[in-house]
Amino acid sequence: MDNLPYIHFKNDSLMNQSFIFAYQPLDSLYYDKREDELERLEKIISTDFYANVISTLAIILTIAIFIRQNYINNRDRKKETKKSWYMSVIIQPNLNNIDTFYNQIHQRINNNINSLKRINDGRFIPRQKARANRALRDLRNDFLDNFVTIIQSYDKSLATNINRIINDLQDLCSNQIDNYSNADISQIKKRIYENRASLISLLYDGIKEEKEKWYKFEKVTQRRAVINDSLFLRFMKKRITRTKFDHCHDFIVLKFNYNVKYRVGKNGQPRTVSANELRELFYKKGFEFSYDKTNKAGEVVDSTTVRYKMLMRSPGKAKNGECIFIRDSLYDTAIKYLTMGLFGEMQKKALKNPDAVFNIVGLSAYQTLTTATAYGYIQIPLDNILILKDIEVESEPMAAAIVSAKEKPPEKKDDEETGEQGKGTKNKGTQEQEEKKEEPKKYICSVEHTKARIKNVLWDGMGLIDDAEFPADMDGFIYCRSHFFKSCLFRGQLQRFFKDYCKEHGLDYSTYAVKDMFGNERRLCDIKVIVTDKSLKWLKFIELMGGTKEKAYKKYAKIMKDNDYYFSIVKTAHHSRWGDMQLTTYQMNNSLPCINTEVLERIVQPSVDFYYSLKNDKKYLEYLKAKSSNFNINELLIELVKRNYQFVYSNLYKKKKDRDCTDLKSELRQGRLYQSGDNLTIMDNPVALLRYAVGDPEPLKEGCFSIVEDGVQCYTTRFKDGASLAAFRSPHNAPNNIIHLWNTYSKPLQKYFPNIGDNVIVFNAIGTDTQPRLSGHDVDSDFVLVTDQPDIAALSAKAYKEYPTIINAVEEVTGTGDSKTAYHLKMEDYARMDNKISAAQASIGISTDIAQLALSYYFENGTKDENKSKELKDNIIILSVLGQISIDLAKKEFIINVKNEIQRIKWLDCMRRDKDKTDNKNTNNSIEKNNEGNNAKKNNADENKPDENKPDKEKVIKYPIFYAETKKERNNKKFKPEEVGFINCPMDIMAKLIDEKTKSYKARTYVIPIYRLTTDEVKNATPKNRYKADKFIECAKQYTADIKNLNNNIEDKDSKNYSRQRQYLEDKFMNDATKGLDQEQIYYLVKLSLGSEYSAIRNIMLLFLYRKYKDELLNCFVKSRRK
Repeated sequence: MDNLPYIHFKNDSLMNQSFIFAYQPLDSLYYDKREDELERLEKIISTDFYANVISTLAIILTIAIFIRQNYINNRDRKKETKKSWYMSVIIQPNLNNIDTFYNQIHQRINNNINSLKRINDGRFIPRQKARANRALRDLRNDFLDNFVTIIQSYDKSLATNINRIINDLQDLCSNQIDNYSNADISQIKKRIYENRASLISLLYDGIKEEKEKWYKFEKVTQRRAVINDSLFLRFMKKRITRTKFDHCHDFIVLKFNYNVKYRVGKNGQPRTVSANELRELFYKKGFEFSYDKTNKAGEVVDSTTVRYKMLMRSPGKAKNGECIFIRDSLYDTAIKYLTMGLFGEMQKKALKNPDAVFNIVGLSAYQTLTTATAYGYIQIPLDNILILKDIEVESEPMAAAIVSAKEKPPEKKDDEETGEQGKGTKNKGTQEQEEKKEEPKKYICSVEHTKARIKNVLWDGMGLIDDAEFPADMDGFIYCRSHFFKSCLFRGQLQRFFKDYCKEHGLDYSTYAVKDMFGNERRLCDIKVIVTDKSLKWLKFIELMGGTKEKAYKKYAKIMKDNDYYFSIVKTAHHSRWGDMQLTTYQMNNSLPCINTEVLERIVQPSVDFYYSLKNDKKYLEYLKAKSSNFNINELLIELVKRNYQFVYSNLYKKKKDRDCTDLKSELRQGRLYQSGDNLTIMDNPVALLRYAVGDPEPLKEGCFSIVEDGVQCYTTRFKDGASLAAFRSPHNAPNNIIHLWNTYSKPLQKYFPNIGDNVIVFNAIGTDTQPRLSGHDVDSDFVLVTDQPDIAALSAKAYKEYPTIINAVEEVTGTGDSKTAYHLKMEDYARMDNKISAAQASIGISTDIAQLALSYYFENGTKDENKSKELKDNIIILSVLGQISIDLAKKEFIINVKNEIQRIKWLDCMRRDKDKTDNKNTNNSIEKNNEGNNAKKNNADENKPDENKPDKEKVIKYPIFYAETKKERNNKKFKPEEVGFINCPMDIMAKLIDEKTKSYKARTYVIPIYRLTTDEVKNATPKNRYKADKFIECAKQYTADIKNLNNNIEDKDSKNYSRQRQYLEDKFMNDATKGLDQEQIYYLVKLSLGSEYSAIRNIMLLFLYRKYKDELLNCFVKSRRK
């Protein structure tokens, strides 16, 4: 009782009795003294109090119900009155006017197009176009003046949307008049009356009691997107509408990467829709997005709604689940430009035959070639381009591992009663029904080890450009894109070769001509560029471009002429940011066929030396420059050291250096090792291509290279003549993907390609296995990491001789396909295709991951179990092929289900470490035991015997240390500690070596507090107005929290998606926090950042101040007079 609170009302207005008001518990003494008062109070309550209160509440409730009902009746009556007025005043009287307006529009545009087509003199066409557009505009204005004004009095938002629909109609008509020569009258009529249907539907939506809407629940976010400079954007510039500066609402990017919750209607029940379902819905129906304008109070004062239609996605965006939508009024113009009119041709065929199937996979992949980010542009008339057909060449029979897909046998089901396989108790009728069901065929991969002739396609995706035409600010090559065209053009002295050839063969250089693959003659003196048919992606759609390659070429030539023969330059050669070194990956290092500690120690030594070189401040500053980005303070530190060399002794510099060295060691342990070498772009036999261009009868006898047994000859000025080289191409999964090269300085190459630079490598693809060996590479800017590190080069020679070349023989899906693989020209089929591509993206990484685990188990197993070793090797080979297929799914279809096949391999016994515990008995062996095993193989056999005293549940190591650390750092994966341990594979051995060899690094002991290096203005800073400074600090805290959240939730920190999301957070900070700061406030912010209170966000504060106010920030620090 003592612990119970006792509460009295101070006054009861009905009884006019005074009461005590207390919150504290009352003790027993209090109750004894006030007993009489309590009894009197009890009587009052028991007699009239409850009755009066209940009566009063009943009266109040009755009045409230009456008022509420009256309000509802009045609201409904007003709504009905308004609806009736809307129907009788707006809709019914204007239905005839709407029909008349659309009939006039259709008749007028029909007449205008026919008139334009009849004009023979081109001088009068612009005047007639202007007249036609003016007449249509007058019709539109009259309709809007008489109709939309009335709508505005009823609903301003409805009026805005109607205005938008009519503007879309005008845009449609204007586009058709501009392109009158290709206008389709029936299609125009269809689009006009579709617009009318949208208007009528919108009008009747205005009287619905509640329009069904999708309400956002969770996980749906939005941010600004950027469309980079490209041929497509330049084409659309005159057609898009800017809202402010360089912003527009004509494009929107949707990303379908997770399920979302939503509800229909305000009171609807929440539902969950999958990303795949959401994609199909939006692809099929499009969507509307409202851009709201708010006042300072956050209230919406204006809103613009735009309707969007699915337009395109690049292969890269398809893999990431992204797609670009466009304002529906611009769709026809955009899709015609992107597809060269091929989409329209498909539409015509689909109208005639709805069951027709089309290559929409290829169309979707190649229509975005004009949207690639351009770093420059070049004009090349087609009359100066020689187009040749590629040549396919074969090697002599050599060791090969051929991966093909065979039909999976049906699984045997156990009899439910007897348990016997293959026998059942089902009746005849049930069996007949099951026989009628056609189950889709399932395939699994198999490996055939044999001798085979291995094929290369010469010049697949590459071309040559004369030095005289090569842009001065580019290096080695230019990777060009245009309409259904992409080619990597390597610079060379084409005209010099043509002159020499003509002189040698007694030909007249000025008149000698050759024919291209379409029968067009080209004089040698006019040829500036040579490409092959693999660069022309429109050749895959000849049936839509006239039916023959000659007719198709004429259509292509017209399109290129209409676009002034422009090609965008999207890539050129560049040197490594690490000088003479380049970073390798754990996939490359773990595939080296070696577990000998002495050899691997020599391989890691350059990285160890690099680690210790950072002790030198000059080297560390170079490292900061190489690692500089928008997300770190590297550039600021470099500027501060330039300003005052004493900064190298500051605590800011010391802490950053210590952290960078720790991070570098972690990166080395994860396989990011430094080696002498660089990334070199592949070029195949260019001299043979020149000989082929002039019509030489034996073009492949170029006199540059020979066939060698233990590798392939190549040419690059990056390494000395005769150098033994190792090359790796990503994605890399197996020793079978390593190629050994012999650098050979060839006189013809040196003569005719003297300026290709150090970052191009010429392969001998004639009679070799280069393309299949490097996971099906082509030469449209594919590159390889090449190193001359002696041990790696020797191991690459070993791998080339002992590990057969992998050949991908998995069949592609034919054009017709079955119901699950064939695509019709329907948006739901587009959605199904993109869902499949997006899902396959994960398979690239998964196949690599499983391959690395299989490799690690394979190296550890050694020769202990030959059957297991063979199965593991075959799995690695299959996974390498599955990685190739996953990449190609953006452009092709294959009969194998990649995801299912990876899962099948993952659960094989050889991949299940818990199936064979004896393999794990010696997993904690030291490197010293490795040496014993490598040099003398003296492992005690008793170590492999099971210990009878040990419990059954023993540690089963599934993941190598390097693998777990890499996935934890880059992909936020979590592992059970008992499942991670040392496995005797190359990468775990190297990680342990790095640990042992990088322990003696000593950091600087003499440190200057950075506060001493600031100016007096900083030390004495006290701004008059702290609002902006406080806001800056709050934004810095929020940014830090957002980055932490992003890092904890992102699946791949190396992905573009991570960079984009981080860039968005950075841009948001810059917009919210850095505006309007003056020098006084910057002094104050620097003072705060260097104090202990804000040490957690110090670097963030300094970074953003440096990026926005570089000079003002540097003014905060003392400048040294001497260097």
